[in-house]
Amino acid sequence: MRLPVRRGRIVDECSRLESGRAETLRGFESHPRRVERRSFVIRPRPAVRAFGLAAALTLGGAALAVAAAASAWPAPVQWLGFALIGAGLGLVVVAVWAARRARVTVELDAAGYRVVEPGGVRTGTWAEVSKVTAAPGRLTLHAGSERRVHLIGPPGPQLDAIAGEIARRLDADRGLRHLEG
Repeated sequence: MRLPVRRGRIVDECSRLESGRAETLRGFESHPRRVERRSFVIRPRPAVRAFGLAAALTLGGAALAVAAAASAWPAPVQWLGFALIGAGLGLVVVAVWAARRARVTVELDAAGYRVVEPGGVRTGTWAEVSKVTAAPGRLTLHAGSERRVHLIGPPGPQLDAIAGEIARRLDADRGLRHLEG
């Protein structure tokens, strides 16, 4: 004897199981939960000194070039003014390029961390992290007695948010939970 089965009900139940909203009869999920990953981008401070020096070089070069042209000074003086303008603009380009290159991406998930920096990629698990230390503008993940991962950025809410997320991930990895009330 064949029981009538509604195809829509089976599809709905399978979708519910696959989405992680239900557990199977054996007490575990039909698949591992999708890992929640948080990403942070640490941007360096603006290169204020470089931009200030670039502005001074550009303005000084412009003043020299205009003065040389107005006063009928020799052509090399005017070319020196143009060279100073070029040096100032070049310094701006280098400062912007260095700031973009110095970005660091920190990705945190339930298994561990991944830090993408200009020098390469550093990864680790939360089980490897023995302690985390903080100083103004710096977070350090200690993995054992020798391995360190330094996260350096401008002090403020961004590093505080990263530190809070790291603390939450470490607590979860060690089976700790926050009690309400």
